[in-house]
Amino acid sequence: RAAHPADALHCACRCMGPALMPRPPPTRCRVRLTIADTSLYPLCHARVQDDIEAYMAKEGRSAESALQKLHERYNGYKLSEQRLMARKVKLKVKIPDIEKTLGVVKRMKQAQEEGEASLGTHFDLADAVYAKAKVPLTEGQTVFLWLGANVMLEYTVEEAVELLTKNLATAQEALSSVLEDLGYIKDQMTTSEVNIARVYNWDVRERRKKDQAAVQAKRSGKSTVQAGGGPTNRVQRLNEAASQQPQLRRLTLSLVTLSVSLCQCQFQITSEDSSSLNYSS
Repeated sequence: RAAHPADALHCACRCMGPALMPRPPPTRCRVRLTIADTSLYPLCHARVQDDIEAYMAKEGRSAESALQKLHERYNGYKLSEQRLMARKVKLKVKIPDIEKTLGVVKRMKQAQEEGEASLGTHFDLADAVYAKAKVPLTEGQTVFLWLGANVMLEYTVEEAVELLTKNLATAQEALSSVLEDLGYIKDQMTTSEVNIARVYNWDVRERRKKDQAAVQAKRSGKSTVQAGGGPTNRVQRLNEAASQQPQLRRLTLSLVTLSVSLCQCQFQITSEDSSSLNYSS
């Protein structure tokens, strides 16, 4: 908190948010990601597998192995997306703070150039509580900018404007790079999802083919048995027929004897009277 109105501008700069420290330019990895995060480097470019048969032949025609690799790559893209989203949120918070701080410093510089003796400002006493103050403008006026971790650094007005302008440009460039990388990551995730769906559909088709082949093999086996099978089945049938021939002879002889007996009974019925007919019956 400002103990004297002369420190009001320092508090005002503090209220407007911290300034970004200059950072080295981001390096590009082999997948054109520009964020300085080494965990993103191992990610490779996902290609759409138009020829799924060739791809599965390359993977050993193992759907489980191919799906495992695709899911690992997809999870890597998902993790990178989460990190980029977190960085995007931080940059969207920092950029407005830098713009506000830069506006305060520019206003102070403009007042000095116009020859004003003091600058009216507000500084916070507590949450949602502000106090008015007049900051005297002297030659070689300096401001303090928050660097983070409870550290402030003193700059002249010109140096503060230059630093904040540079940091604002760096933050905006980083945000545009993050947005570009997010778009790239989303494209790779979509491609991975398409490849996963194609491998899954290929696995379903292969399983159906195997099931149909098994059913056809089973049906063909049944038809072969019903048709008589091989030489062994024919020999068995001939042996059965030969073993049944004596039984057929005895059955034929019994039928002939029965027919003769019936003829004799019919002759007796026609020659006798009704009482003999009843007796015979």
